[in-house]
Amino acid sequence: MAREAGVPFWEANVASWIVLGARNGNATLSSLVKWIANTKNGVIFLDELDKLTGMNEWTNAIRLEIHDLADGRVPDGAIDVPGTTQLEEMTEDNDKIVRKALIKLDVENKLKNSFLVVGAGAWQISWAERQQQIGFHNDPSVHERIDRQQILKFITPEILQRFRSEILFLDPMTESDYLAVMSAEILRLPVDLRLRFATLAVKEIPSAIEQGLGMRIFEEVYTQLCVEEIRRSGDNHEAAIKRLTGL
Repeated sequence: MAREAGVPFWEANVASWIVLGARNGNATLSSLVKWIANTKNGVIFLDELDKLTGMNEWTNAIRLEIHDLADGRVPDGAIDVPGTTQLEEMTEDNDKIVRKALIKLDVENKLKNSFLVVGAGAWQISWAERQQQIGFHNDPSVHERIDRQQILKFITPEILQRFRSEILFLDPMTESDYLAVMSAEILRLPVDLRLRFATLAVKEIPSAIEQGLGMRIFEEVYTQLCVEEIRRSGDNHEAAIKRLTGL
């Protein structure tokens, strides 16, 4: 949707979020703040919000950063003024202090007025509870749409307060959905690999429906296809990679 509207798009996954102060890697929030500061408007997509339920120190830190972001706030630690070192931060450099304050003001103003924050999560525990109530069998009712209230009770109050009624529920993928995706994915593959991909995918779709795997099943099928192709190539892995990429 962002691409079709010509709006800049930025995404992050809670499972791979790097908090401020982490010893390794670039802090996710700092990278986002830089992007916002250099972008007029855009869409920010936060995936796997359902992973924010843990109570360890790492998850708590991620939760605080994402809650601030959804509220249109960014901590001072996320503002990276070019040319500022940690030692300089400890000095009374008014110019750097003013620049940092202006960047923070600009970013927070954009967050509240020019950027759309979108979050997503599976909250699969709600589906698991329904299966336990109905029983583990192939009853089609297991895959019927869950009542809105059943899912809402598994979403933390902090998330609900920030997104309020602006919550969309997507039904589980049906067989026709899987087949439609498969047809589209096939066109991205080299011609001589399409039949094998389709054969593998069709075989896995029934279990994907039963387990509610969604799009993940196509990642697994493609991985299986890659493994088979590399094994067939013997020692000529480079040729196999070229075939898989169509290069």
